[in-house]
Amino acid sequence: MALLLAACGGSESVGTSNEVIAPQDFALLPCGLSAAERPCALAVAGGKRLLFGGASGIGETLSDADLRQLDAVFLFSLRAIDIEGLDEIRNHSWQAGRARPLPVYGPVGTDRVISGLNLAYEQADALRIVDEGIPPGGFDAAILIAGEPASPDLMFDTGDVQVQKSLRSDQSLIFDIVYQGQSSMRLQKCRDEDCTINDELSWPLQQTHFLYRHSKN
Repeated sequence: MALLLAACGGSESVGTSNEVIAPQDFALLPCGLSAAERPCALAVAGGKRLLFGGASGIGETLSDADLRQLDAVFLFSLRAIDIEGLDEIRNHSWQAGRARPLPVYGPVGTDRVISGLNLAYEQADALRIVDEGIPPGGFDAAILIAGEPASPDLMFDTGDVQVQKSLRSDQSLIFDIVYQGQSSMRLQKCRDEDCTINDELSWPLQQTHFLYRHSKN
């Protein structure tokens, strides 16, 4: 079982591990450190990019193109191991050219976490601008914002992409995401010794996995 990832919209094709992902495709890409206890996946579908997980080291593993076009971040929990890389995501995506505030979705209390992170980097951001000039993304893009759920259980909805949440007994989140009402996947943190995502995948992801591939015919 694992977190469901999907995305939509946009027009730029991307590639990773020599794979070309078309705007209409739905793919799951590995990211972050290769450690099963730190699940991380980047969902690319319909041109959108949704990042699930915020483990340490994640900022160095994503391409500038993915960072620049990142649409949202989803946190499994607010435990340190699951949010240590959130500052890296913020900083690296801003430097890569992300041009708008980055929404972050997660458990109750996520808004306080990102408010504290924004405050912690306020002075550092100002000094960076003085020393290096405004990053490609522009000044206002530096901040993180709390994502606004479409409903109590529906965290994210773009029409053809929905991300639903449910709560585990350990208070971490499970995300179910559906693309175009058909292709779907569930992602969650490991349960004890079980780090299986589905019959084909397990944490940590090692390569790009396509859930839907658009036919040109």
